[in-house]
Amino acid sequence: MPGRSRNYLFYEGDLDATLRSHFSKIQDRVDAIPEAELFREDEAALVGLVQHDFIAFPLTLDEANLSMTREETKVDVSGDRSRYFSMVDGPHYIAGIRVRISVPFRGDPILWKLKPSHWTSVLPYGEVLSRHGERDGTLEVTIEYPADMGPEEARKRFDENMQTVRFYVENQRKQVEAENAKLPDLIRSALASRKAKLQKHRDGLERAFGVPIRSATPTTQIESRATTPATKPAPKSTTPQHQWDVFLSHASEDKDDFARPLAAALKVKGLHVWFDEFTLRVGDSLRRSIDKGLAGAQFGIVLISPKFLEKEWPQKELDALMGRESQGVKVILPVWHNVDAAYVRKFSPLLADRLASSSSRGLAQVVADLMAAIRGE
Repeated sequence: MPGRSRNYLFYEGDLDATLRSHFSKIQDRVDAIPEAELFREDEAALVGLVQHDFIAFPLTLDEANLSMTREETKVDVSGDRSRYFSMVDGPHYIAGIRVRISVPFRGDPILWKLKPSHWTSVLPYGEVLSRHGERDGTLEVTIEYPADMGPEEARKRFDENMQTVRFYVENQRKQVEAENAKLPDLIRSALASRKAKLQKHRDGLERAFGVPIRSATPTTQIESRATTPATKPAPKSTTPQHQWDVFLSHASEDKDDFARPLAAALKVKGLHVWFDEFTLRVGDSLRRSIDKGLAGAQFGIVLISPKFLEKEWPQKELDALMGRESQGVKVILPVWHNVDAAYVRKFSPLLADRLASSSSRGLAQVVADLMAAIRGE
């Protein structure tokens, strides 16, 4: 069994058991949805909302952006008989070099601890650095070698370790994606189960009392209407009426992991959201529908990601929203997704200087930030 001091990866738990335990909480999450929302919202929106809380994001290595540090150290060579031989156990130290190679990654950091179904007797090693709650970080691989051996030794050890890392990451990815594919059906089953239980209870009450159940009207509203003196009708507002509360602009590559769950969560909050899956119907003109959404929405939520900044079509949507802001009205509500201020600034300094929410803080916090901005809080 490998020693723990070397920071072995994919060693502390079983991936399959962890995913099954995680997905077993889907029913609890569905049971927490308010009954009114459960029956009011369409199934696709509810599935998208719950799915975001449970989907696992497989690890992806960014080996094109390695970085490295170097420092002098002392290396124990007591295990190398060609350098040190004694009847007495070491350690025996000589001059050496310590190299740390940083490999950026994206995905759920906990996956570095979990062993996939396909594994080998050889485990890779490294230290995982990531901020709490974020789905990215760096894998730090430390290589120590005698100073007289040259950098080729460091490269050889690094390559051998990374070959094993890639093996585990790839096998994990296949397993995670297969489990993620089951999520929609599991959520739909949980939704159907809760709806059936609630309906059975409602039917039982109606039979027991012989009267239908009606929606309760809040007492405070009844009292308010009874005690408020009659007033003249308020004058009609001169503020333009909007068909949509928000228009969600995003790159198609970001639809599954964040755009769709965000649209679903905002819809559950009671907002009228222009989102292509909710809004477009068979036969609609894509261009005319988007133009209508841009013109008819009070706010434009812009999901700014690397893919968004690469594409022409989302940039045109952003330009249209910028044009509306030239009239002095706040329209654009930016959400950063897999980017930071430095990254955005390379494309648009003005956009980078705006106060933005970030998907790294989680869906619930992004929704809270957007609702506060929309309500002017």
